[in-house]
Amino acid sequence: MNREQLLEKMDGGRAELKKLLKGLPEEEFLAPTLPNGWSVKDLLAHLETWAVWAEALYPNLAAGKTPEKIGDVDETNARIFAENRERPLREVLRAEEDAFRRLRALAETAPEADLFDPLRFAWCGGQPFVNYIAWNSYDHYAEHIPDLASWRNARKGNRP
Repeated sequence: MNREQLLEKMDGGRAELKKLLKGLPEEEFLAPTLPNGWSVKDLLAHLETWAVWAEALYPNLAAGKTPEKIGDVDETNARIFAENRERPLREVLRAEEDAFRRLRALAETAPEADLFDPLRFAWCGGQPFVNYIAWNSYDHYAEHIPDLASWRNARKGNRP
């Protein structure tokens, strides 16, 4: 993969996510209709938090620091859910969009060696940093898009 391909994948994943969210009224962003009792707003807060984490990880690694590893992912996701449950929808929408833009800007501007060299950051355990961008953008969307698509299709089927 190169930078151009990375940006294309990020933009493509983003477009797919935005397509599923287009035209939703506010009440449908707030209804707990997704797996685990999540709402679309909860999912967006989840995506935002992980994108922010990936973006914040990079300057620490580039500065030679050793960030803490994420513990249990399920526990982390439960904490993210609880911390964001009462956030206003408009704030979550804005923050999630901003988090994506910042992560994309990082993908666009970081030195290629920092992104693609699997040996650049020992903390990454032999993975290139680009994987952290992928996992917290288009790969993460791909993980959740099937649930969103199923929900959207069921929602359309329930309309007269």
